[in-house]
Amino acid sequence: MRRGGFDPIGDSVQQLFRVCVLVLAGVLALKWAIEAVQEMLPWIIGAFAVVALGWIVVRLIRWRRSRW
Repeated sequence: MRRGGFDPIGDSVQQLFRVCVLVLAGVLALKWAIEAVQEMLPWIIGAFAVVALGWIVVRLIRWRRSRW
């Protein structure tokens, strides 16, 4: 802790500590996010497939109606 003076060693160590804590927090958040996505991945793929299929059906119906 500083007491009114400039301490380049202490400031550098404190800044390094903060960076390390932020990197650790980022790695843990990324790990937890990947675990959560892995559990939901089949649902995400299924939802994407349903939306894609619906879009294809709508485009096909519009295309068939526009020919007349």
